Amino acid sequence: MKKLKKALLEEKISLAINKFEQGTSFREAAEIAGIDYWDFQMELDKRSVPMISSISLAKKRMLVN
Repeated sequence: MKKLKKALLEEKISLAINKFEQGTSFREAAEIAGIDYWDFQMELDKRSVPMISSISLAKKRMLVN
């Protein structure tokens, strides 16, 4: 049962990171992952996902709209 819970958490985190990279706010992505702000930051660090990439995507989206 623990393996299933861990696998589900990993999937939620992966989905949240994907959403974050596409422009979802940091806070929303952490909520999607089901973890707090600091744990989500650690997950981004573990996966070498820079916060800058999402910020630049958000800026581009603002310029288009």
